[in-house]
Amino acid sequence: MKKQDLKDISIQELTQMINDDKQNMVKFKINHKVSDLENPKIITKTRKHIAQLKTELRRRELEQVTK
Repeated sequence: MKKQDLKDISIQELTQMINDDKQNMVKFKINHKVSDLENPKIITKTRKHIAQLKTELRRRELEQVTK
């Protein structure tokens, strides 16, 4: 997801996406421990996506404080 796309999403949607990705991350890790994932890079991509979402959420929080 591009930065411009993240700017158009509401705070509730960002929070929901973070929670969904965290749940998926746990599932991916468990599946990877039990049996090999088809694409183990999905864990890394999901972790980075969570970081992008959290960064956007934090940027908005700081924006509100400075206003």
